[in-house]
Amino acid sequence: MSTRRYTKRVRADKEAATRARIIDAVLALWAEAGPLATTISAVAGRAAVQRLTVYRHFADDATLFAAAAEAFTKAHPWPDPADWATTDHAAKRLRSALRALYAYYESAGDALTNLLRDGERVPALAGAIAMWSTYLDGVIGTLEPGWTARGGNAALLDAALDHTVQHATWHSLTRHGLEHGDIVRLMVRMVRAVGRRRKK
Repeated sequence: MSTRRYTKRVRADKEAATRARIIDAVLALWAEAGPLATTISAVAGRAAVQRLTVYRHFADDATLFAAAAEAFTKAHPWPDPADWATTDHAAKRLRSALRALYAYYESAGDALTNLLRDGERVPALAGAIAMWSTYLDGVIGTLEPGWTARGGNAALLDAALDHTVQHATWHSLTRHGLEHGDIVRLMVRMVRAVGRRRKK
């Protein structure tokens, strides 16, 4: 019986290692080329397994990509809005949130850039993209208190706050050579141009 248990454990460990290698292959391909170019054949080749092995662990693309997205989020957890939500000063709260988000964007690297670029065109990633969108909506919700729109143009203020937290905004400005501190200052100035802190 002990030999049988040992054999089962060894087999289970081997299966777990193969599954992890497949997911690692997906994440590597996302970082290199993006989800649109991440085919089952490419994953199998990178993981050094057969296509049938990939399908034995993951029934379809949606299951595989969902597992990879979960692994990616676990390796790169989203900043917790609770870290800045209780800050009373609206501009300081915005600065804190942007510092955390931009640091996250940098640490998540090319895989996140490509994931967000391709995500809406890959049905298997619809759930992950929806969760990210909901997360950013929540972040924006923590930033809105304490601001009032100049001239009563609330839509302009909302658009400015939304723009500050987007990965595309950060990515565009870093490609122009700006450091995180410069981007944070620029974004805070933009929000202050269309909104002012509400007096208590």
